[in-house]
Amino acid sequence: MLDAIETIPPASSRDVAMTESRYASTSDNPCAMVRSAFRAMLDAIETIPPASSRDVAMTESRYASTSDHGKRPMNWRILSVVLAVALVVITAFMWATDFVTMQGEWTIYTADCVDGQWQGSACTGRLKAADRYRFRVLKAHREVLFWTIYGSGASGRFTDCDVQDGRTWTCPSTADASRTVTRRMNLGIPEDDEAPGVMQVHRIPKWKWEALKRGLPVGSTALN
Repeated sequence: MLDAIETIPPASSRDVAMTESRYASTSDNPCAMVRSAFRAMLDAIETIPPASSRDVAMTESRYASTSDHGKRPMNWRILSVVLAVALVVITAFMWATDFVTMQGEWTIYTADCVDGQWQGSACTGRLKAADRYRFRVLKAHREVLFWTIYGSGASGRFTDCDVQDGRTWTCPSTADASRTVTRRMNLGIPEDDEAPGVMQVHRIPKWKWEALKRGLPVGSTALN
C-alpha cells in the first residue's frame, strides 16, 4: 500500500488552483458563502449616500422639539399662576387703600375705643368700627359735600373752596364744619382733624375698618 501511494504523482500548481476555484464557486463551500455575503454587505453600505447638513439639522431640530414638548405646557402653567397671584395681590392692595374710588369722592374711616380709653392714637381697650365720613367734590362749583354713610350724622356742604381734586382741597371755616371731621384734605389725609371747630375722631385704614366689622383682631392703634 505504501508503495502504491508513493507511485501517485504530486499535484501540480495548476491542479491546486483549479480545485480551489471549483470549491470557491460552489454553494457547498461555507467559507465562500460567508465571504460572498460579507462582500455584498460592504457593497450595499458603500452605495448609501452620505447625509447632507440639511438632513442633519432637520433631524436635530425634530428631536429638540420633541424633548421640549413636555416642558412648554409646564412653563405656561407656572407663568399663569404667577400672573394670577400678582393680579390678586394688586387688586387687594387697591381695594384696601381706596386707590380706586368714585371720581371726586373720598371716605374717612373711624374707630371707637371700647372697654378702655384713648391715649393718643392707642386704645387701652379694643377697637370697634365706627362711622364713615364721605366727601364729594364739585370742582366746577368750588363746593365740597359731606355726609355720614349709614349713620345718624348730619350732612352739609362747604362753599368757596380751593379744590384741586377729590383728595386735595381746602374750604373756609363755616358753621357746617362742626358737623364733619375736616375742612381741609391733602392727598386724602385730613390736615385739621384735631383742630377746634370740627368733630374729633380717630381714623383707621379701610382694611382695618372692614376687619373690625367682621370681628377680626387687628390691633389697638389708630392713625391719629
